[in-house]
Amino acid sequence: MKFLFALAALAMLSGVLALTDEQKEKLKEHYTLCTESSGVDKELAKKAKQGDVSINDAKLNEFVFCVFKKIGVFGEDGSVHKDVGVAKVEEENKEKVGKAIDACSGSTGADNAEKAWNFWKCYKEQRPGVEVL
Repeated sequence: MKFLFALAALAMLSGVLALTDEQKEKLKEHYTLCTESSGVDKELAKKAKQGDVSINDAKLNEFVFCVFKKIGVFGEDGSVHKDVGVAKVEEENKEKVGKAIDACSGSTGADNAEKAWNFWKCYKEQRPGVEVL
């Protein structure tokens, strides 16, 4: 199943993947579940989706970690699953997404949620043109 391999997170789309209606619906479900479980302010999540990586908010970190776990890019233990991320994108984007994941896999944080946020920030800086959030 293809997801915007990037949040990430989320909508800064230059060369974005075409999502099927089913994939869009699944991603909406992930956002809803992760918004509820993290308690993130919806406006902060929206800003992150639009590319604002300057936000420092623990609930936003939890939201990003949750979404990454749901799409399979992060494991519960905070491990980065490059193979899953690369598998979710179209062939022409696999190499640049793989390089961005490699560049950001060493991201750290005080906990897995902060690590996920730092990974997202790094991923955005790499500008692979394919979004995950």
